Amino acid sequence: MNLLISACLMGVKCRYDGNTKPLACLDELLKTHTLIPVCPEVIGGLPTPRVPAERVGSKVITRDGRDVTENYRQGAEEALRLAQMTGCTHALLKERSPSCGSGTIYDGSFTGRLCPGDGVCGALLKDHGIQVLGESRVGELLSPLAVRQADENDADAVTHLALELWPDHDFDELKSEMEDVLGMAQAAFFLLMHSDTPVGFAQCQLRHDYVEGTESSPVGYLEGIYVQPAMRKRGGAAKLLAACEDWARMLGCSEFASDCELTNEQSLRFHLHAGFTEANRVICFTKKL
Repeated sequence: MNLLISACLMGVKCRYDGNTKPLACLDELLKTHTLIPVCPEVIGGLPTPRVPAERVGSKVITRDGRDVTENYRQGAEEALRLAQMTGCTHALLKERSPSCGSGTIYDGSFTGRLCPGDGVCGALLKDHGIQVLGESRVGELLSPLAVRQADENDADAVTHLALELWPDHDFDELKSEMEDVLGMAQAAFFLLMHSDTPVGFAQCQLRHDYVEGTESSPVGYLEGIYVQPAMRKRGGAAKLLAACEDWARMLGCSEFASDCELTNEQSLRFHLHAGFTEANRVICFTKKL
């Protein structure tokens, strides 16, 4: 299938800052799609690098106040012509862009705030029946990922993935720990599978001690979750989390909890997006006796 795609997602240095945002799963996407790269800003006559621009009402204005609406309009029309000429029914475009954004864009204040809306090109493609996806939805275009519960025979696979998440551990020691957990009735590992290859895992267990912010016992607890970089933005982490929650629910839990380091912003965003509510922030102390 031919797929129109923002050129920056393919590694072309055409963003406003002269950089690129290549997809981690680009090689896999190329196995099932013929990619048609486009940068509406560039084919609309704008240079690279260029002054950042945002949509302000029906216009596109640069940070220094220049009206570049006509460049964006021309680039959008050329992108549409290319999509129609190559038979593209779908487009994978850079999110939040004043040209390629779909559903959410920057609000025109140049402060990083977002608002509902489409970029100029994204809107035009939609108006002509082309389905526009942002890069966070690339998983909808790839082979599906499946989740299954791990057992003792999966100790090696679990350990290899766990070492990617916790690289400071020794393989043999970590494998021994994984084998112990795999044999526990009140703990579980789930594997994220791409075809027959494990590409992610989640570890959960029941906690009977007090869990911050909860009112019941036991509580299902997410001990760790990891998806390999090339398989991210495909909903795999959400599938792993759902499997853990179903497991805890089956064991009678009415609450599910987790934690992350204070500095781990990526993990914090994942938890909040997944429906968790922040319960507290703590600093832990220790000393030798």
